[in-house]
Amino acid sequence: MNERQLDELLELKARSKPVDDGYVSTEDFIARFRRRRWRRQVLWHLAGGIAAAGIMLLLVQAWRSSPGPNAGPAAQTAQATDDFAEVDRLAEAERQFGKHIGVMFVNDNLLLYDRQENGKARYNVSIQLFSACGETLASLEFVSPGNDYIVLEDEAITGRIFLNRCDDQDTVVELNLRLHDTRQRPIAVTEIMAIEQRHLTQNLPNGTRLRIDVTRRDT
Repeated sequence: MNERQLDELLELKARSKPVDDGYVSTEDFIARFRRRRWRRQVLWHLAGGIAAAGIMLLLVQAWRSSPGPNAGPAAQTAQATDDFAEVDRLAEAERQFGKHIGVMFVNDNLLLYDRQENGKARYNVSIQLFSACGETLASLEFVSPGNDYIVLEDEAITGRIFLNRCDDQDTVVELNLRLHDTRQRPIAVTEIMAIEQRHLTQNLPNGTRLRIDVTRRDT
């Protein structure tokens, strides 16, 4: 339904009310509806901005607390591990938006989507695409209950992701995605595979490599 059809429907609904029964005029009815719709859109975008800002703040704090360039390799490695454990951006995004809204990072950009599966998110899933020389072309991170069907319709990425957790070890993954890499070049990924452990790296026919990690969450 386009904007003109929506306006006609609202006007017809407003005019169907008797003028002497206390209802507002047609113009007021339409104006109030549009104000409520505008408020919902503003609140949705504001929530997204607040969550993204909160996640970035956590990342900045972790970076500031990291050791300087003169610190030894052991200290740098230990600090990097601690920072990663402290700043779980998937968990933070999930906390901000609730467990009923899907959160995903596409090339480090936050994306929200409608979850088809409402089960508890038990796994962190990472999907990475590398060039033949090892350059990271694209990355996806999201949480999943294990069995999942994700439909994506966004400017950054479209397609679907299907997960079937067969047992404690095996997971079947099907990808049918269209997205852009870190240099804004279009990429298509259409693969189906079985992961027997927590991760799998597979060479694709076009010379790129696909890596998928399915890591069980602590909580």
